[in-house]
Amino acid sequence: MSLKLNGIFPPITTPFDHNGNIYATEVQHNVEKWNRTTLSGYVVMGSTGESVMLTTDEKISLWEQVAKWAAPEKLLIAGTGMESVRETVCLTNRAAEMGYKAAMVRTPHYYKNLVNRADAQMLYYRAVADQSKIPLIIYNGRRPPASISPWKRSSPSPSILMSSPSRKAPAALKRLCR
Repeated sequence: MSLKLNGIFPPITTPFDHNGNIYATEVQHNVEKWNRTTLSGYVVMGSTGESVMLTTDEKISLWEQVAKWAAPEKLLIAGTGMESVRETVCLTNRAAEMGYKAAMVRTPHYYKNLVNRADAQMLYYRAVADQSKIPLIIYNGRRPPASISPWKRSSPSPSILMSSPSRKAPAALKRLCR
């Protein structure tokens, strides 16, 4: 599996109505508005998409709505990262069935003393990648994932997204990917 990402893919927010349900009319409105821009695609259920606040059914519903209204040339990326490999793979493959071209998978965080180890991260990401129908984008927040160095020799390599305020983060990531 190979995918070349080029352009801007904003993480979209999830609009809610007064009852706390996904506001489908606003989803349609927003996607149709973004379709008229030069954006390359959208990240649905990324870190700003309220993913941790939604049920599995709500996530799937939002993916379906965005896929329905997105222009054909817009590449869709689904935020699918969960604490378990099984749930992450299930969501990733469901998104693939809807036409999403990549999955953004965050590093599990609940058991920090375990998942901060490179071998544990490698095991998690490899298990997800081996069972996924679409390429993965690893989202690790503010620091490079410890698991990249051993993965760089294997194929396909994941993409990596970091959101770090530190100027040192890109250099650290570059060292890991050598």
